[in-house]
Amino acid sequence: MRPAKQTSPSLARTFLFPVFFSRGDWEFVHGLGTDDIQRLFKRERKNVALVWVRQISAMIKKAMREHAGVARQSKNLEFSTEIRIFAQFLTLMAVCGILSIAIQTAGPLSLAGLAHFVQRLSLRIVKVQGSFQPAPLVKSAGHA
Repeated sequence: MRPAKQTSPSLARTFLFPVFFSRGDWEFVHGLGTDDIQRLFKRERKNVALVWVRQISAMIKKAMREHAGVARQSKNLEFSTEIRIFAQFLTLMAVCGILSIAIQTAGPLSLAGLAHFVQRLSLRIVKVQGSFQPAPLVKSAGHA
């Protein structure tokens, strides 16, 4: 999945599907047969996955704050669109919370599907937020 053109390089990297949810590296480490390496791998993979979830959550919160600022200046808000964006935001934040708990209990290796859902929904919200522009504020006649 390709990030939106207006995203920054760090934002684009965050939205690339993270390899720490894939099983390939785990199969290699597991094949080594060393318990210490396997424990270290699982612990580090879990920590990196949790950092990714926190980054996604922070970026979505920032996008929603920016959107709210733009929406406050808009003269022509569409209530249904705003409700839909807010519902997606709430869904994403709930799923990020669930994903974080699941990573802490089960580790990231079995959660690729849920992580992929978070990634797709996050990118969609950021793209929608980026498409909104504040309406120009019109000065009334006689006021400078």
